[in-house]
Parts: sequence; C-alpha cells; structure tokens
Amino acid sequence: MENNICNLSRTEQLRESGRIIAENLLKILEKRNAGEDAIRNQIKINKNVENFIKNTGNINNLSDIQYVGKLLELCHLFKNAHISVKFSDFLYPDGKRFLNQNFFYFAGKIYVVKDDMFYEIDNIGGWNVDKICTSFDKYISYETKEWQEVQLCKMLNFDVLYKILGIDYSNITLKNGEKLPCSASENCFDYYSCFPPFRKQEDEVFNCSVLENHILRTGYSNCDNIYADKFIKLLADIKEIFKNNSIDCYILDIRGNIGGNSELIHPLLEFLKKNNLQGVTLTDNRVFSSGTFALYYIKKILNTTSIGQPLGQENARFGQSSGRIILGKSFFIRYTEKYFDFRDVFKGEGAIKPDIEVPLTIEDISSKTDKTLIFAKDYLQNTIIKQQNNEK
Repeated sequence: MENNICNLSRTEQLRESGRIIAENLLKILEKRNAGEDAIRNQIKINKNVENFIKNTGNINNLSDIQYVGKLLELCHLFKNAHISVKFSDFLYPDGKRFLNQNFFYFAGKIYVVKDDMFYEIDNIGGWNVDKICTSFDKYISYETKEWQEVQLCKMLNFDVLYKILGIDYSNITLKNGEKLPCSASENCFDYYSCFPPFRKQEDEVFNCSVLENHILRTGYSNCDNIYADKFIKLLADIKEIFKNNSIDCYILDIRGNIGGNSELIHPLLEFLKKNNLQGVTLTDNRVFSSGTFALYYIKKILNTTSIGQPLGQENARFGQSSGRIILGKSFFIRYTEKYFDFRDVFKGEGAIKPDIEVPLTIEDISSKTDKTLIFAKDYLQNTIIKQQNNEK
C-alpha cells in the first residue's frame, strides 16, 4: 500500500508515519491470530512510538539530515528489521554518501581494513568505539543482535549517522596510535567480502563445484529476482556435475542471503531430494528475510543439518516491505505488510539458531579461514560419508 503524505509538514509527517505503521502492524497480528503475547508486545511498542512522537514536538525547522535522523529513530522503535527510511537520493544527490576508509564491525570492535589487514580503531573524531556503537544503535532497525551487528557494519561505512550525531569522521585514531584521514566518497566498501566465504559482491551469487570426497558444494547467497536467469544456469551446471561425477552428499551455502524471492530455491531442493542426497546447510547472521524462508524450506523438504552462526531473524516476524509512506521526491519509508511464523520448524527465543553453532573470531576473518566450511566438510566425512562407506 502507498500512502502519500508529501503535503504535510515534517511534524505531521512524523506523527502520521508512526500512526500508519503502528496501526498496520497491529492489524496484521490480529488478522493472523498471532497470539496474545505478540499482540500485547506490539501494543507496548506502539505506545512507545506514540510517546516518542509526543515528546519530539515540533520538528518543522530541523535540517534535512536531522529530520532523517528523527525518522530513523521512529523506525528503530518498532523493533522490525523490515522497516526502513530510503533517503540516499534525497540527502546525497551527488552520490557521496560513503566513506573512503573501510570500516568493519565485529564482536564489539571496529576495524579499518587495508590490504586485507585489520587494524583496530581506538576512536573516530574523539568518540570511542563503545560510544559510537551505542549512539548508532537508536538509528538502526533490527530484531536480533545478530542483525544489529550486520547493520552496524553497514552504517559505519555511510556518513549519515556521523553527521546526525556530529562526529568528525575525518580524524581516525587506531589502537597503535596511527592517525588516518577520512572523507566522503561515491564508492562503498564491500564489507561483505570480509565475511566467510569471503565473496565479493561482483562475484557470482550462484556457484557450484565438487569438493574432495565427492561433495557437491553449491552457493545460494541471493534470491533476488534479478538473478533468476543465473539460478537457472546454476541448476544446469549442477545437473552437468551429476552426469560427470559421483556425488555422495552436498553442502548448500546460503550465507549472506538477505532475501528476495522466497520461492526461487524450490527447483534446487526438488532436484536434491529426487537424487536422495544427504547434506548440510551453512548459515550466518546475514541470512535474513527470504533467506530465512530458504532455510525453512530446506529443513522442511530435505531435513538437512544446519551449521554456522545464528540467523539475522527470529522464528516469528514481520516481512515483505511492500508498504510505502511517500515523504518527498526519492524520499520514503518502507514498512512491512505480512507476518510469518516458522515456529513449526525453528524453536526457541531470539535469533534462529543452526543445529550446530560454529563461533567465529576476528582471527578467522582476518586470515580468511572459513571455519564453518572446514567444520562442515569434517562433519560430513565423520557422519554421512562414513556411514555410506560402512554400508558398501
């Protein structure tokens, strides 16, 4: 649904945006019979939003960037990772919205990445790391600490929150005392390449290969519809591999899949099931939205063991960011219009956890050691492959 409120003042836009989103989320939960706890929690969240808007008062005279800050605060209060403000073209018509230093956040620390080396930061513009992360938090939309970490990593490479908070990012001090300059840039650091499997964004999102011990490894790191043709090619490549190789089991790598088309994966799952293969699925905290659906379908259809780190979402959450609140030219809020419940497969509270967790350290990341893949291959060797050999 699209709601055009361009003609309202900024004070009225904030109030109306909060009302539209709050009423929509509560209505969805009631329609889905999501349960008393979920409805009660949403009513509490909506009350917090109402109090925030009331206490904010008149914001008609705020600068553009400070106004965006208030909208980000509003979205954060909903505790819904699918609610966001789209402001890049509005605030940055010249495209210079990134920083020319490469920031990476991991386990409470911020690093500058230079030539594949990770240098820990002491402060940025006199702000220590704890203060920066705590201050950034109220402008980020998330449901789990896992997705919060992904978003922190992203937003540290944009200049918007530094400007909102008044942080002078031109002066960076490392833990070793070295000073680094920093300025605005049109190019964004490919921080995804720092996460296992250390894939750059321009690399193929779908790829497959045969590993030792007749293991098929296939990637499924994006399910956006723009990659549908490449997914068809992946299936053809996998079928060709099966013609020319003896495949005993598989590794399905969905790490980094932040969503898109939830149904795209089905032909791959049907093929693996038809060939009666066993395998494992690799996960991390960037598995989100339709990426969560991918793991849900994998567990339902193939019943594989999942290995890696907890996902970026909970087992019952909102999704499908198809709602729009138009605030101006190239300036709008996206909000969710559906609610999904995966609790028939994923149990427990908080982020969805894999069957086997493999903790990562900054040393694993800086050395480009894919500990999850190494563990998965050892696991297959000591379980499925060992069992198959015993049966021969």
